[in-house]
Amino acid sequence: MDSQQTPHVIRTVLVQLQCFLFGYTVSFTGATLKVMVEATGACGKSSMCPVGSLIASLAALCAAVSSVIIGPISDTYGRRTVLVFNTGIWIIGYILIAISTNPWILLIGRGLTGVAMGIASVLVPVYVAETSPPELRGRLGSLTNVFISAGILAVFAEGLIKLNWRITAAMAIIPALCSYFAFVFTRRLPETPRFLILVRGDLEAGRMAAKCLAGPDNIDHERALIDDVIGKQPSNNGKKKEQALTKGERKAIFAGIGVVTCFVMSGNNTLQAYLDYILLNSGVSDVAKGAACFAGTQFILAIFMYFFVIYNIGRRPLLIGSCIAASAALRAASIAANLQNGPLVVIFLCAFIAAVTLGLSTVSLLYASEVFPDRLRGRAMATSTTIFWLFSFILAEAFPFLKDHFKVTGVLDIFSLCSLFSALFCWLFVLESKDKSLSEIQDAFKKSSPISSFKIRRAFRSSPTKNKNSSSKESCGYSSTSIPPPPDEFTNLLSSSNKEEAGVLDDDDLATL
Repeated sequence: MDSQQTPHVIRTVLVQLQCFLFGYTVSFTGATLKVMVEATGACGKSSMCPVGSLIASLAALCAAVSSVIIGPISDTYGRRTVLVFNTGIWIIGYILIAISTNPWILLIGRGLTGVAMGIASVLVPVYVAETSPPELRGRLGSLTNVFISAGILAVFAEGLIKLNWRITAAMAIIPALCSYFAFVFTRRLPETPRFLILVRGDLEAGRMAAKCLAGPDNIDHERALIDDVIGKQPSNNGKKKEQALTKGERKAIFAGIGVVTCFVMSGNNTLQAYLDYILLNSGVSDVAKGAACFAGTQFILAIFMYFFVIYNIGRRPLLIGSCIAASAALRAASIAANLQNGPLVVIFLCAFIAAVTLGLSTVSLLYASEVFPDRLRGRAMATSTTIFWLFSFILAEAFPFLKDHFKVTGVLDIFSLCSLFSALFCWLFVLESKDKSLSEIQDAFKKSSPISSFKIRRAFRSSPTKNKNSSSKESCGYSSTSIPPPPDEFTNLLSSSNKEEAGVLDDDDLATL
C-alpha cells in the first residue's frame, strides 16, 4: 500500500466499524440464543418457541423497516449526518440487551440494533463508493465484508471461551463509541463530494471534501473524485425534479437489487442465526468449535479477498462462481448431515461460507452501490437492503417450520437450489463494473446488454487519462482552496445568471465540457 492510498484505507476502516457491528448483530443470536432464552424465561422450559424465534429474527425485520426510510433521509441530510446518529442507536440497543431481565426488554434492544444494522447496510457501502477513486473502490469496498466477518468471528470466539452473553452484548458498545469519536472528533470523515455537489449544489464544499478525503499531497485522487461528478446535472438548492426512469437506469436498478437478493437467498444470514442448532442436529459433537471454525473461515477469506482477489478479478465472474460453489457446498453439507457425519458437515459448511465470502457477501452490496444511478442511489440502496432484510426476517421466521417439515438436510437443499438459480441470474443480468468510474458504469448500462460480452467490452472503453497537477499542503477543511479549480467552462456555466436561476445544464453545455 503506497502513501497515496493510506488516507483512503484509514477513512474506510473508520467508517467500517459500523459494519463490524453489522456482523456482530447478524451472528449474535447464533452464539447466544439458547442462553438468552433461558436467562430471560422467554420460552419457559422449552429450547425454542415463537418468542425465541422472534428474538433471532427481529433484528432483520427492523433492519428492513429502517432501510425503507433511510434512503430519502440520507438524500436530504447527508450520509455522514445519518451515520453519526446511527452510532447512538447501536449504543442504546446493546445497553438494553446487556441489562435485559425479561424477553420484552431483550426484544426492544434487538429491535434497535436491527434498525442500526439496516442503516449501516445502506449507507456504509454508499459512503465508501462515493468517497473512493475508481481504481480503489473495489478493494476498499471489500473491507465491508472483512469487518462484517470480523464481527461474526468476534461473537463466536466469545462463545468459544464461554463469555457471559451480557458481557458479549456490552462489548459491542466499544466499536460504537469508536465510530462516534471517529466521525465527530477527526477530520477524515467529511460528507461525500457527490452529495455536496449533486444534491446540495455546493461545488466549493464538494472540492474541499475531496481534498480532505484524498489527503494534502494526493492531487490525482482529489481530481478523480471531482471529475467523476463534473458533467452531472447539479440540483437546484437540493430540490430534485422527478424524472421517469430511463431504460439504462431500470437495467442498473434491476441488476443491483437482484444481486443483493441473490446474496440473501443463499441462506447465509439464516444459517448464521441458527448455526448452533444446525450443527447440533447434524452430528457435530463440539458445536462451539464448529461455529468458530465457520466464522474463522469467513474472516480469513474476507481478508484474502481484500488483498488478492477483488483487485484482480471482475465482479461478474466472482458472483457467478460464488453462487455455483455455494450451491455445491450446501448440497454436500446436506448429504453429510443426513449421514450424521459431524466433521464433514463442518468442512462443507466452511466451504459454503468460503464460497459466499469470495463473491456474494463481498461483492453484492459493493456492486449495488456502484451501479445505482446517482439521482436514485440512496433510495435504490434503501430498496435493495430492505428486500435483503425482509427476506432475512422471513427466512429466519420460517426456519423452525422448515426444519420441522424438511429437517436440517431439506433446508440446506432449498438454499442450494436458490444459489443455483442465483448463478443463472448473475450470468444473464450482471454487467461488469470493475475499475470504472460511477459515471462510466451508468453510461455502460445505457449502451449495453449484460448478456452480450461484445457490448460489455465496447461500453467499457478505457477512460481518457486525467491531467496531473500539483497542490500545496494545507489542512483539511472546508475553507481551504488548494485543490485546483474545475475547468473554467464548468465554473462559468455554474456562475452564469440564467443557469443559476434554472439550476440545470443543457446538452450543449455538457458537450462543451
